[in-house]
Amino acid sequence: AKESVEKTIPTGNGPASIIEFPESDGRKILVASSRDDAVHLVDVHAAQVMQTIEVGHWPVMMRLAPSKRLAAVANFGESTISLIDIAHLG
Repeated sequence: AKESVEKTIPTGNGPASIIEFPESDGRKILVASSRDDAVHLVDVHAAQVMQTIEVGHWPVMMRLAPSKRLAAVANFGESTISLIDIAHLG
């Protein structure tokens, strides 16, 4: 069986890390865009960015906290971590 791309969703420049938004049944994801210094909340089914959150310089990796209320974003370009309260997003 041949695999194929089902959908391409435009996000910011340099998408570097993706995590599934909690309790969204795969409908929403968070995408770190390293060249935009931002994290984008994306609706996968609608194929569009719902919200953009500015973070530190050059975000490269994200992890969801065990509480699933915070996303930690590693900002390689300035050696910092941004914490996003995802309970109030989209």
